[in-house]
Amino acid sequence: MSKDVVFIYPKPGIDFSPALPFPILFPASTLINAGFSVEIIDERILEKKEFIAKLKKHAHKSPTFFGISTMTGPQIGRALNAAEIIRNENENIPIVWGGVHSTLLPEQTLQDKRVDIVIRGEGEATVVELAQKLENNEKLDSVDGISYKNDGKIKNNKDRPFIDINKLPPLPYQLLDLKKYLQKTSMGDTLQMYTSRGCPFNCKFCYNNFYNKRTWRSWDAERTITELKTLMEKINFNAVFFLDDNFFTNLKRIEELINLLKKENIKINWSADCRFDSFMNMNDEFLNKLIDGGLKKLYIGAEAGSDRILKLINKGVTPQQIIEANKRLAKFDITPEISFILGFPTETIDEIKETMNVIDRIISDNKKAIIALVKCFQPFPGTEMFDLAVKNGFEPPKYLENWSTFNYYTSHMPWFKGNVKEIETVSLISRFVTRMFVQYGMRNIFMRAYNPIARFRWNHRIFTPSLDTMILNYIRSRELNA
Repeated sequence: MSKDVVFIYPKPGIDFSPALPFPILFPASTLINAGFSVEIIDERILEKKEFIAKLKKHAHKSPTFFGISTMTGPQIGRALNAAEIIRNENENIPIVWGGVHSTLLPEQTLQDKRVDIVIRGEGEATVVELAQKLENNEKLDSVDGISYKNDGKIKNNKDRPFIDINKLPPLPYQLLDLKKYLQKTSMGDTLQMYTSRGCPFNCKFCYNNFYNKRTWRSWDAERTITELKTLMEKINFNAVFFLDDNFFTNLKRIEELINLLKKENIKINWSADCRFDSFMNMNDEFLNKLIDGGLKKLYIGAEAGSDRILKLINKGVTPQQIIEANKRLAKFDITPEISFILGFPTETIDEIKETMNVIDRIISDNKKAIIALVKCFQPFPGTEMFDLAVKNGFEPPKYLENWSTFNYYTSHMPWFKGNVKEIETVSLISRFVTRMFVQYGMRNIFMRAYNPIARFRWNHRIFTPSLDTMILNYIRSRELNA
């Protein structure tokens, strides 16, 4: 066994422009700082043969362990395939899983023979202790934050407290070919950054309540600028997408960040996730300062247009507040990309039509507004909406591999009265409703030709599945499984 660790980032499904693999880049930084050598194998940027060849090559080198990060959905299937290749090549190498899904369901994850250890929650400190124990062939009972198999039984060690992310080592961008993560967007040549973790709000469908326990912590403005400058020394880009779940939790930090960008003479366009209520709490002077500092886009989750559903999921806004915030956004040089979710437990077709009416109003009131995603609800473990889904007839998968069928384009809604495929159709044709069609383009003649049909369906609220939606679903399934 060598003092090496190999991290794998499987394909999560449709991923035309992959972001930097932060779920494995952060723990790689602490391992390197502790004296380990780290290799990253990112399936998203490799051809299939090259990906498999890399797995086999490193399996024969007998690293300390292979680490795999997964979210709920298609990425699980890809992760299991990778783990099976490793196991077939060298059955003695520990295979360690981490990420959101493994944290939510560690015991079910460990029931699969292709998983030996689960790192729950943040992995930066845990991964170093684990690697040291495995390297020295020592017992794992003192490593906080892991679950593992011990004499045929699953053992859950105690949770590890949250870390101070300002104290983490610099991220090891040298492990990546950064050019393969550079995205061409309307902002320019774009890379991504995480500057904070968690969210203090209590949306009942969100993984954050369990995974981050409604705790928000961040890099300070100085550390954020340091990481940004490090990236800019390694590759040319002029835009950054801040991937934080809630970038604007601390407005004082954002103001300090804008001041430092100006002080360091860093001219860069940027975008970030925001909430409608957070946006409405910003005065015009502050918003203009953000725009002067490079803000171009805000990604906002509206989630629903029904007042009852917004209360059910504890979103903290009303449909009218969404409409008013969008009208205010129209006054500024900011592009809002707004997303929705269809099919929450107990939601009706009439309430889905209310959401569609709000979408139409958003497009009408703000010519810059883009409807980025209209997703099908997914009952993720650890959320209150998951529990409500189960109460209303949803049967959770019994095995890890069955979670791989979950994605934002297919429905798992036994409570829906009517043809559940109609919800999938609404999601499917929503991409044709706004400038998303123009901005990102379509990939073949059929989809360009289908645009007026989709708009007719949307405008007349016709969602019965037929041959056209079968073809669209086939195209999307090919994208998911590419």
